Amino acid sequence: MSERKGVLRYCATLALIALLAPLQAWGQRAELGKIIQRRVLANGLEVIVVENHGVPLATIEIDVKNGSFTQSPEYEGLAHMYEHMFFKANSKYPERNQFWDRASELGAVFNGSTEEERVNYYMTVPAEKLGDAIQLVASAIRGPLFRRDELERERQVVIGEYDRNESLPFFALDRDMKAKLYPGNYSRKNTIGDRQIILTTTSEKMRVIQNKYYVPNNSALIVAGDVNPVTVFALADRELGQWSRGADPFVTDPIPGIPPLQKSEGIAVEAPVSAVTVQIQWQGRRVGEDQ
Repeated sequence: MSERKGVLRYCATLALIALLAPLQAWGQRAELGKIIQRRVLANGLEVIVVENHGVPLATIEIDVKNGSFTQSPEYEGLAHMYEHMFFKANSKYPERNQFWDRASELGAVFNGSTEEERVNYYMTVPAEKLGDAIQLVASAIRGPLFRRDELERERQVVIGEYDRNESLPFFALDRDMKAKLYPGNYSRKNTIGDRQIILTTTSEKMRVIQNKYYVPNNSALIVAGDVNPVTVFALADRELGQWSRGADPFVTDPIPGIPPLQKSEGIAVEAPVSAVTVQIQWQGRRVGEDQ
């Protein structure tokens, strides 16, 4: 009898948890709705504000739907190259190092990164410098100059990254595996890029990427920290509301589908390393196609 009572009590507890779980989830969503607010400007720029007054800092991040998946072979690695040109001279700060000097005045920490399906840039500043920081990031995304001297300098920085990656024992194996896994589409998986494409890139190619992908309706501005959402939306509209909307790059130039593999294959990559690495990889499906 005591065992049966214990089971009943256990079942009742489970039922209570089952009833509470949706309520808790609803409460969490409601709470998140207060913390995270979102608006879309008239030009299509999505603005997301995450309010957190824990410390007197604010982070401004802008994400662009770009990355290696947009790269045809002649642009292999140039989404990453563009990232390196972002915090450089622009129409508002046209002199070499002028952008960096202004960021230093604001006490900013900033950086960017490139992945397969997005490139992001962020800047963290004292909260009272929020307006100045949004203006600075806006100047970088709206008016890059792609100065020849800065392009050449950053080209060498990117080649340095390439060299470091190439020195790793897994580099050649990973490259050859992806080439087999995505036949004819390796450029769309290769974030670091192709050495020759990087060495011969031009400011004209940077401008093609800008005009195609760096448009407000293909981007999102995220502001997080010790901020007021109403103020952020007003600043975003002031600094980025006049940024001209562009054509949807994925309508005008859709990403080609990667054909499924017809058979399993194996490769061997030889190198003077002290250990053997075995990898098995599958070609997965895109989340948007198979949820």
